[in-house]
Amino acid sequence: MSSGFYIRRISVVGTALPEASLSFEDGLSVIVGASETGKTYVVDCLDYVFGARTPPKAIPEAVGYTHIAATLVRRSDDSLHEISRSLATGAVEYRQADGDRVPIKDSASQNDESISSVLLRLTGLEDRKVRTNQRGTTKALSFRDLAKLVVVTETDIVSDSSPLPADSYEQQTGAERVLHLLLTGNDDSDVEEQPDPKHLRGETQGRRELLDSLISRTKASIEKLDAGKDAEEVASRLEKVEGALDGVLAELAMAEESAQSYDAERTEVFQGVRSAEARVRVLDEVSRRFDMLQTQYESDAKRLEAVGIAGRLLLEHTEVRCPVCGAQHEHHSQSHAEQAASPEAVVTAAKAESEKVKRLLTDLQKTRASTDEELRTLDDGLADLRDRLTELDRILATTIEGRIDTYVRQSSELREIRDRLGRCQVLYEELDNYESILAEEKNRKKARRKPSSTLRTVEYEKLGASIRALLDEWGFPGAAEVVYSSEDQDIVIGGRKRADHGKGVRAVLRTAFNLGLARYCIEEGKPHPGIVVVDTPLAVYREPDKEDITLPRMFKEQFYRSLATYSGALQVLVIENEEPPEDIETVANVYRFTAAEHGRSGFIPAKPSADAADSGT
Repeated sequence: MSSGFYIRRISVVGTALPEASLSFEDGLSVIVGASETGKTYVVDCLDYVFGARTPPKAIPEAVGYTHIAATLVRRSDDSLHEISRSLATGAVEYRQADGDRVPIKDSASQNDESISSVLLRLTGLEDRKVRTNQRGTTKALSFRDLAKLVVVTETDIVSDSSPLPADSYEQQTGAERVLHLLLTGNDDSDVEEQPDPKHLRGETQGRRELLDSLISRTKASIEKLDAGKDAEEVASRLEKVEGALDGVLAELAMAEESAQSYDAERTEVFQGVRSAEARVRVLDEVSRRFDMLQTQYESDAKRLEAVGIAGRLLLEHTEVRCPVCGAQHEHHSQSHAEQAASPEAVVTAAKAESEKVKRLLTDLQKTRASTDEELRTLDDGLADLRDRLTELDRILATTIEGRIDTYVRQSSELREIRDRLGRCQVLYEELDNYESILAEEKNRKKARRKPSSTLRTVEYEKLGASIRALLDEWGFPGAAEVVYSSEDQDIVIGGRKRADHGKGVRAVLRTAFNLGLARYCIEEGKPHPGIVVVDTPLAVYREPDKEDITLPRMFKEQFYRSLATYSGALQVLVIENEEPPEDIETVANVYRFTAAEHGRSGFIPAKPSADAADSGT
């Protein structure tokens, strides 16, 4: 699948002005003509549409024109993409196929669509990152990073500087990484940024000072603890203290177990005492009530005995008195007559009741004897329980609790010693660690950073081979000695740098670099926009340098023939003053700017003169 895109059309438009446009096909196109016909203006327009900050230099013919528009074709699907940009404000609109125009940013933006994001997407290089320095700082790839590899102005083509666009060391690194991306297809998204060497030196010094401070403070803390002269002594003492502490804790555990056993027995005895005392209280109350009942029974027995005696006396007397009210017969109330009982009945009833009371009294005495026996037994047992309770309280208070207090105090003292030794041991470990790190810092050799090539040798050799093959096709003398130097980032011929040649040879070699790079990417299946625009690559024919390489007579023909017959997906736009070979028009798209009334005078149509306007009326 072909990658990149090519320019279908470039135009400038203005209100009430004829549109100035050029149409192209994929492959070779040539714009030829005299100076001041707008050839360079075309190059500047393309560069502006590709995101250049500055609009094309104003020319008289462009007065009144407001916008530049470029129609691009993506090779992978032949889709159309149009970018339009204001000459006055730089505002940009983008339209895909027959869609609506939408405003986009004129410069690369992280989140918004821009000229750069559109062109990188058409190139197949969206979302790529490139490293900008040796530390690994990266930035998002912008199409402007590729611009000078795509569009070579008449100033750049004869420049004696590297073809990689860079105005500073950082830009040079970035440009080399862009070249790496094109030649390998790999970007720097996975690169991790390293600390700045200046900051690193400061951090190193700061770390050393911090380590010195930590070592000093740690030694002071160790001295304050006074736990041992060195780590070995502290470790030995700590081992002994931990052994002693284990022994004391074992004794404490046994003492606490004994205390729990005695405490459980004391609880049981105490509960026995309380239960016995409660039973004694109950029996005491029962005995008191038995006394009251016995008194009652004895009183009843005496009363019944008196009743019996009275009954017998009545039987012995003739005078009978009422047994109810005691009145003599003549004075007796008749109302009592029905209730009267005989003395014999009274004596019999009293005797029976007295026998009953005697039996109850006998039963009560037996029960009381049993209760008294239980009380005596309880009193004896309660005395024993109280004696045992007193003994247990003594054991717990004087023996067990004393042992426990001793063991607790000893364990607390041993723990304090152990903790102090442990802190000291940790401090010795920290001190050893700090001193080891400080020794590493002091012994660390200053890193010698060698200039690192951004590309492997094989990629440079392949790029050089592509440039040599191209120059050989053109018939360039000494093509076999051409290499691409990783040190100079430029072409070298037989040990002589491109910058040491005259303008004409520099222009040819710069053109060879851009076209050789494009061919390499296309043939190796690497990403490339697929466009190269070169302004006046054959200046050597106009201003030959007698002391420089002499190009053969057929060089121009072979130059154009090579470009026209290349079968790869590459669009080449050559801007020249001199006419190409006559037969090139059969295989290339050629525009001639005549700077005259006949033919096409220039890029922008000539405005009608006043005389022509009058004659038309």
